[in-house]
Amino acid sequence: MIENTMVHHDGHLIVVETSGEPIFDEQGEFRGYRGMDRDITRRKETEEQLRKATSEMETVLHAFPDIYFWLDADGKIIDYHAVDPTELYAPPEEFMGKKIQEVVPEEAGRLFAEAVTKVLQTSSTASIEYPLDMPQGQRYYEARLMPLPDKQVMAIVRDITERRRADKDLGESREMLRLVLTNIPQFIFWKDINSVYLGCNDNLARVAGVGSPEEIVGKTDYDLAWRKEEADSYREWDRRVMDSDQPAFHILESELTADGKSAWLDTNKVPLHDAEGRVVGILGTYEDITDRREAEQALQEAEAKYRSLVEETMVGVYMIQDNQFVYANPRMLEIFGAAAEEMLGRSPLEFTATEDRALVAENLRKRLNG
Repeated sequence: MIENTMVHHDGHLIVVETSGEPIFDEQGEFRGYRGMDRDITRRKETEEQLRKATSEMETVLHAFPDIYFWLDADGKIIDYHAVDPTELYAPPEEFMGKKIQEVVPEEAGRLFAEAVTKVLQTSSTASIEYPLDMPQGQRYYEARLMPLPDKQVMAIVRDITERRRADKDLGESREMLRLVLTNIPQFIFWKDINSVYLGCNDNLARVAGVGSPEEIVGKTDYDLAWRKEEADSYREWDRRVMDSDQPAFHILESELTADGKSAWLDTNKVPLHDAEGRVVGILGTYEDITDRREAEQALQEAEAKYRSLVEETMVGVYMIQDNQFVYANPRMLEIFGAAAEEMLGRSPLEFTATEDRALVAENLRKRLNG
């Protein structure tokens, strides 16, 4: 049989398949030809479409780094595609016509066998991950298996080693961050653009009365242990920082903790941005400075009390630094008949009789030198 392209009566081209045989008379002389034509135009068009589709599929397959295996109903490899043959675990002559579990190590083979069984029995997809010892070292792979017509299975295998390493590094980084947040003495929190909490560390969860950092997610300052006026102030500072897109440092704030105690805070707040640079929330840290503030207040009160006693005493009290008066109480000024601006900043020797200056200077030297 031969194929010919013919012209239809209306002018369009058709493809015909021709078969025939010669006709001979009784004397064996050739008398003619008996033929049969069949219009195979539709079939040829279908074959061309199939050829194009196959070509397109091959182009697509070459565009991806994945390895493809086609398995029959028994799970045996009947075809494969690999852009780089060196990425194959074994050469084709060692795996074609075999089941994958007959080629790869036992554990990986078991996973493949279970996945193939699942796909064939349920006509659903399956996914597995497994390691292989390759010439370049241990690599990790993900295989996605899906059903095909005629009880066949396609397995798409991808090298996920770098993703696994990145996931491992990310996991280690998250664990390190968790340890830092758990053990750092400061109180840390972060909120979204509406001042709704997205997270915090253990310290803040404890004073907020929520038990654990996970419990604070979705709450606002009004849901926590703080006084309403404190919550109002916290949110006002949030809004200032986010609206201005500028950080605010050393905000002095008060706080009512979950155990009913009042505390003084030294707070810092900075805006958080997305990948496009838009403000999407706020990060806050603070220290409990209650003890320091109480100590400072106690010191101020003690200094005020001491100054009051010095100011009211009937004896002259003064301080000398760098051979100059830096303080003199009212009684001291009265003794010398001088105003404060007339005495402060001047040397004691200026207020000493000429004949006693040497003695006073020596006494000052001894006192200053201990």
